[in-house]
Amino acid sequence: MPYLHKHSLYISNPENSLDFYINKLGMKLVNEFIENTKEFYHLKFNLDTNEAILELIFDKNNNCTVYQKIDSRLTGYWKMSICIKDVDIARNKLLEKGIELTKAFQVPDVAYLCHFSDPDGYSLELIQHEFEKKHIKQKEDALYALGNRAIFSLITYRVKDIDKSLTFYKNDLKMKLLSKMDVSKRGFELYFLGFTNESLPNEDVESIENREWLWKRGYTMIELQYVFGSNKDDSFQYETGVSTGFKSFSILSNENKTKYDPDGYKIVLY
Repeated sequence: MPYLHKHSLYISNPENSLDFYINKLGMKLVNEFIENTKEFYHLKFNLDTNEAILELIFDKNNNCTVYQKIDSRLTGYWKMSICIKDVDIARNKLLEKGIELTKAFQVPDVAYLCHFSDPDGYSLELIQHEFEKKHIKQKEDALYALGNRAIFSLITYRVKDIDKSLTFYKNDLKMKLLSKMDVSKRGFELYFLGFTNESLPNEDVESIENREWLWKRGYTMIELQYVFGSNKDDSFQYETGVSTGFKSFSILSNENKTKYDPDGYKIVLY
């Protein structure tokens, strides 16, 4: 079965980024190489899972990407999410290392989480396996930088027309829709897709029952955010190019081609 293999971002300073992802978050550097003007760094939390590699690319000739990032709904690429048993432990570990984070909070019927940023301003999110009201306080495990085993769980993109996007991801990429979440109080819906044959706890993809199950998966998924009404403005489009810092995501499959989704996100199959 294909799986999501790499998520590729441009960075401005390898030393700062590697210190953050390795020493602060606890990811492992599994490969590094140079091609012409570009330096490539591949990182993972775990070597025994199908979670995606985070590929950081430093190009000394890159004058297009804007740093620091600004959280704007005009930018298509949004964030990465890390799922973990105990968000409060992980958050405290990062605070001790000088990382600024939001307070942890429960998004009703969605997740207990908090947000922070890497040295270039890329958004990250910590998501807890269980909702706050069901959570049992975990013991800190000294083997892990975040106090417990972490999974690179989600890559989030904003899409203009959710029907076109779902058709592409389900039919063209053969991904499975795992969950749909109504966050209408904030003006949007969330859709989660993955490469898996697993059965959902509840066949209804809108079931709240499926959500904590989602946060415990051992592989990386795609999260699509659809902001209500964006499909009704013909002139509107999300910024998805190099200026956002996003290069592509890659899928390990039996194909060898490059595709673009309806919003222009680059997808490499190999």
